[in-house]
Amino acid sequence: MLFGSPAVMTPKTQSVAAMSRSILLPSVQPPGITPRLLYPSPFVGHYGSVQTHSVSGAPLDRKVNEMSTLMLQHASTVKLDTKQMVIGCLVMLLSAILFASLATTIHYGSVLGYPSGELLMFRGLEQIVIMAIAVLFNRTEQRLIWEQLRTFSTSELSWIAWRGFFGAAGGISYFIALCILPMGDAIAVFSIYPLFCSFCAYFFLREKITIIHVILLFVSFIGVALIAQPSFLSFLSTPSQSDGNDDSVYYLIPIFGAFFAGMAYICMRKLQHTNIKILIMSYSIFSVVIGVSSTLVFRACQTTFFGATQFRFVGLTEWEFAKEWAVVIAMGVIGYFAQTTLTFSAQILEASVSSFIRSSDIIWAYCFGLLFYHQKPSLLTLGGVVLIFVAIIGVCIIKYMEQRKLHLSKTEN
Repeated sequence: MLFGSPAVMTPKTQSVAAMSRSILLPSVQPPGITPRLLYPSPFVGHYGSVQTHSVSGAPLDRKVNEMSTLMLQHASTVKLDTKQMVIGCLVMLLSAILFASLATTIHYGSVLGYPSGELLMFRGLEQIVIMAIAVLFNRTEQRLIWEQLRTFSTSELSWIAWRGFFGAAGGISYFIALCILPMGDAIAVFSIYPLFCSFCAYFFLREKITIIHVILLFVSFIGVALIAQPSFLSFLSTPSQSDGNDDSVYYLIPIFGAFFAGMAYICMRKLQHTNIKILIMSYSIFSVVIGVSSTLVFRACQTTFFGATQFRFVGLTEWEFAKEWAVVIAMGVIGYFAQTTLTFSAQILEASVSSFIRSSDIIWAYCFGLLFYHQKPSLLTLGGVVLIFVAIIGVCIIKYMEQRKLHLSKTEN
């Protein structure tokens, strides 16, 4: 403790104490002048001074001794933080790979003939089962969830419902995009949701936006245009890429999905003190409802625009049981571990760092698309991906600077 009894000088702290004296005491120290720290102290937190009664008295020796011990403690803390950060980065990278693997599984399900709505329904049902098992075997968790549910206001309940709706709406858009678009393109366009989140936060959370946010949003839309390659950009395409069909309208689906995902994040930030299992259950229930209803609507409209319209439940005896149940189960298992690793690493890393590593699923998606489905992106598409990466990195840098500024202000106070 800083003002406790004098600590015993150990051989390990003597060298640090000498260094501390050299910093605190210049070679020529005029009488009555307070020695000052000429660098940001790790244990003071800002440019400060150490008051002493005399240059060579016991109070200064005691303070130097205690400060030396604090310096060693700070060094061990830095080592621990560095180790945790490395672990967090590796786990977040694993999460990005798992999310790309989940997208590969969803795309394969559409190849087998599963409607996008049914795939979303399966995902929701599997999450409900997993969450129910986790809660049923944990009485403490049951009590906490029940007590929190009883204290919710009408406004909080509505935000929980909106979180489930927006999450499921973004989910069905994401699943449809994976069914009808190249896998890497769908994930790249969907990844602009942090920009939508920034603009939605201005209206719902009163967070400020700057001209830089507007520029980054514009850059991301240029990237989307290069990936979608609409008809007005046909002059940029080679004759082999221009087949006369303008499929760029399909790319509006992941754009809408990115908006819904951004709104879902706004709802979660409004509910930051709510038990996460309640939020996941809300998303899962709405996923089942929207998944089933969307498939029924597409079937009634007799449109194949969104992929298959017939439930794979029908004609159960025609299933290739092993292959198709493997796809359904793998989708739930991979999704569970992807969310678990994402949550674990997000608790260790800063939001800016985790968001940057999380966006690497775009690269993995293009790699898996090329490996399993022979989806080779064009140079124009890669240029669009680079622009989207630039926009995402820009948002991460802005978030990092804001967090850094907030941390420094708290330290100084």
